[in-house]
Amino acid sequence: MTATGAFITGTLQSIVIIDDQSKAQVQLDGKRRMMEIKLDDELVTSAPIDGGGVVNHQRIPRGCSGTIEVEKANGNFFAIMKQLDQLFYNLQPGRTFTIVETINPPTVGGSVEQNTYIGCVFHNYQSGQYTRAAITTPRLEFNGSMAV
Repeated sequence: MTATGAFITGTLQSIVIIDDQSKAQVQLDGKRRMMEIKLDDELVTSAPIDGGGVVNHQRIPRGCSGTIEVEKANGNFFAIMKQLDQLFYNLQPGRTFTIVETINPPTVGGSVEQNTYIGCVFHNYQSGQYTRAAITTPRLEFNGSMAV
């Protein structure tokens, strides 16, 4: 999937979030400040007797997870979270999203990196603190089925 969003000042990364059901691009609550992604896994370790005294390790992928933080400008994504809650309470199937991350190379002539995170669900939406002297920064977390 090819998708490129706006690159925020000071970073080489952009993201596009796509609703898997409607195929529409999802808007966050404002300009993105931070995104962190982790590939989740489980490490399985053999007993020393299994390998003739040598311990072996196997990594089992468990999807991906991450956090996105934005500068509050509107309630777009909060409205989506409320809709997802209503789907749950109305016994409707939930919705999943695809996140496409594009990272421009840090040096001239380098190749563009593109990562796609499929089957993502959003949770733990935090509206941010409303204070007089600071920018309100909502955060949300996601878990996905696979990074491709």
